Amino acid sequence: MRYLIFIALLGCGTKTDNKIKELQDKVKVSQAQSDSVQVMASEDNKKVITNTVETIVTLKEEVKELKTELNEVKAKLDSANSVDTNSTKFKFRPIGS
Repeated sequence: MRYLIFIALLGCGTKTDNKIKELQDKVKVSQAQSDSVQVMASEDNKKVITNTVETIVTLKEEVKELKTELNEVKAKLDSANSVDTNSTKFKFRPIGS
């Protein structure tokens, strides 16, 4: 009787062990897939960040050029106004940075 119970427990244990082993293998595969997805996502994030930084730098340069051009036009208008005293003077408001 003792041996019968021992054999029954041993048989049940191997089925359970096999199921646990299968689940562990599935977890390992899932974790490997998750790692590869995270690597791809971080590469995509780097690309987005790089493009965003390049766009910001370009826009800052354009704003600087436009401010310079505006100041040049303002200076020309002011010099034209100083020559012709009867004309209307232009008043420009500063552009915020």
